[in-house]
Amino acid sequence: MSERRLLAVLGSPRETGITAAMLECVIKAASASGWKVDRWIFIKRTSVSAEGAGSAWKGEAAFRRMIFRRLQDC
Repeated sequence: MSERRLLAVLGSPRETGITAAMLECVIKAASASGWKVDRWIFIKRTSVSAEGAGSAWKGEAAFRRMIFRRLQDC
């Protein structure tokens, strides 16, 4: 049987917030059940003013390309 894997992605700005706590519960339950868990943590993102929205979209596109490339490596 092939190995069961879980990709846990946290994109919340709060490393210790409710979303992070819920994700940690999922990770612990999956690990206890024998799943291999990979974590991707993206919490260091900054907000951008309205004047910088154009460059923010370019940054968002680069961010999505990076995630897509990492998913292809799995």
